[in-house]
Amino acid sequence: MRSTEPNEKHVSLVHDFFIAWGGAEVVFDALVQAFPNNTIYAAFDHPETRHAPLDTVPVKSTFLNKLPFSRTYLLEIYKFLLPLAFSQMKFTPDTRIIISDTASFAKHIIPPPGKYHISYIHTPPRFLWNMPPSKKVRSNTFLRFMWNLLFGSAFRIGDYLHAQRVHGLIANSQEVATRIRKFYRKEPLAIINPPIYVKKFAASIKQNTVEQKPEFLAFGRIEPYKNFDKLVKVWPKGYKLTIAGTGSQAEEVKRLAAHNPDITFINRYIPDNEKPALFASYSGFLYPNIEDFGIMMVEALSVGTPVITYNAGGGKEIVTHKKTGYLLDSLTTETLTPALDWALAFKRNNAQQQAFHNSVLEYDISSFIDKIRHLVDEFEKTHERDA
Repeated sequence: MRSTEPNEKHVSLVHDFFIAWGGAEVVFDALVQAFPNNTIYAAFDHPETRHAPLDTVPVKSTFLNKLPFSRTYLLEIYKFLLPLAFSQMKFTPDTRIIISDTASFAKHIIPPPGKYHISYIHTPPRFLWNMPPSKKVRSNTFLRFMWNLLFGSAFRIGDYLHAQRVHGLIANSQEVATRIRKFYRKEPLAIINPPIYVKKFAASIKQNTVEQKPEFLAFGRIEPYKNFDKLVKVWPKGYKLTIAGTGSQAEEVKRLAAHNPDITFINRYIPDNEKPALFASYSGFLYPNIEDFGIMMVEALSVGTPVITYNAGGGKEIVTHKKTGYLLDSLTTETLTPALDWALAFKRNNAQQQAFHNSVLEYDISSFIDKIRHLVDEFEKTHERDA
C-alpha cells in the first residue's frame, strides 16, 4: 500500500498474525492508514480472515504460514515457534522505521542496523504472565504447572529481554501501561488508545432513527476469557438479554442459557455497517470481562448506549459511573440487578447522546492517526539529534 507522496517515510508494519478479526486488527488497519507508504508483515496470514480494506493488501508472512494444517488445532502448537519466526524477519532496504502491533511476540523482531523499532502493545502476552483470562483458558492446574515448569520461565525471560531491546513501547491504555511497568520494568513511550470510528457511528444514528428496546445487549467474540458463560449463569430473571457474535464457546453458552427464555442469540458475525444500529437499539450494553481497553464500549457510547462493565481495566478508563454507564465490582445476580434497573430508567435524548459522544470523541480514529504520526515524527527527530 504505497503512498504517492514522495516525502512519505517508508514504514515496515508488523502484526502478530492474521487468523481472526478483532480489536488488534482494527488497530493495525489504522496504522496502515497512518503510514500509507508501508510494507506489511505477519507470522501467519490467513487472507480469508482479513476484512476490507486489508483484505486485498500484500502481506509478507513467515515460514510458519507454509507449515501443513495451520488452519487446524495445530496452529496453537505452531505458536510456540513465533519468537523464532519473528526473529528471522527480513525488512526492505528502504525501511525508515519499524512499527509492530502485538499482544504476542511481534516485539521479537530484530531491526536492521540503524533502524528503529517502536512496538504498540495491546498487552504483554497473557498466557506468559499468568493474567486472569489466560488462567481461565488454561484451567487445568497440572497442565498450567507443567507449562510453567518446562516452558514458561524461558519464554518470559525471552519476552522481557526483547521488550528491553525495543526502542519505544506504546501502551494502548492506562491498564496496559501498568502491565508494561510491572512485567518489563520499562516506562512506555506513550499511551495511545485504540482507534474507533466514533464520528462515523454517531453520524449513522443521526441519519437513521433507531427505536430503543427495554432490553440488553452483550456482543463480541464468544471465547472463554470473554465471560459470556458467567454472564449467562448470573443473569437475573425478568430481564431480556441478546448475545451477539460467534466464537469457540458459542454452543456452550447457548447450552447454559437454554433454561432461560429471556436470553436470545444472534449467532453470526456482525459487520461494521450494522453495529451502530445494533448498539443503539438496546437500553444497555453488557461488557462482562476485564479488558485491556475495550473498543466495543466506546462504540456503544458513541451512539448513546450506556455500558455496564467491571470497575477495572479499560472499563474504568472509558465509563463514568452512573453517568455514561454502570461500573461493577463483581459480576453477580445481586450486582447486576441494580445496574440493569439504572439503565432501564435512563432515557435517551439528543442532549444525552451528544454528551456520550463527546465523552469518547478523543478515541476517534482521526485522533489516533494524528497521535501516532506525531509520536513517530518526534521520535525520529529526537534520535537523529542524539545520533
